[in-house]
Amino acid sequence: MNWLWMVSLAVADPKPIVRVSLEHELESQVLEQLKSLNDVQKRTALASFEATVFPSARVHYELGLEYNQLGKLSLAEEQYRESLEVDKLYIPALYDLAELLLLRGDVIEAKQHLHTIQDQDNAHWVVSYRLAQIAASELATQQMESNLKQALRAGMPIQILLDDKAQWQKYVLADEVALSMELLLSALGHESIWKRLQSK
Repeated sequence: MNWLWMVSLAVADPKPIVRVSLEHELESQVLEQLKSLNDVQKRTALASFEATVFPSARVHYELGLEYNQLGKLSLAEEQYRESLEVDKLYIPALYDLAELLLLRGDVIEAKQHLHTIQDQDNAHWVVSYRLAQIAASELATQQMESNLKQALRAGMPIQILLDDKAQWQKYVLADEVALSMELLLSALGHESIWKRLQSK
């Protein structure tokens, strides 16, 4: 595969009517090429691309996502980590790596990645919500409340608590979590949500 040819082709195109960055276009091309390769070939092709063109957090992340969807979790984790080697604040890789780590019980590192995302401007509410769930499972009620409030401030629909009712019902079996959730939801004017969370 000749990545230099791809670069010269992209540079030689005299009529970029649609404003897509050259970098993004090259990433899309290599991702398309990787689809038809086996795992070993993908690794070789990606190394060649990075050596002759540029390292890409996006390409590593997208490849990791593909592996994740195929259930190849160790390969997915490897690619997410490679993505973060290129860009330590690449949010999709940080989040998906955190979820993989949670699956295998590595909560400490997962929380570090989620906090890194949460510290960025305009972090999506799902990050704070995920941290609230983790805190609830650890009986860390102050952290749970703080993260849940942050998620709500960032636009989380309160309905999400009911959508995840089965999970929250497991957490509120602990008296301290139940009391904290009741006080928080009551203070926010969501007593009805608390009652519905408790109902069978």
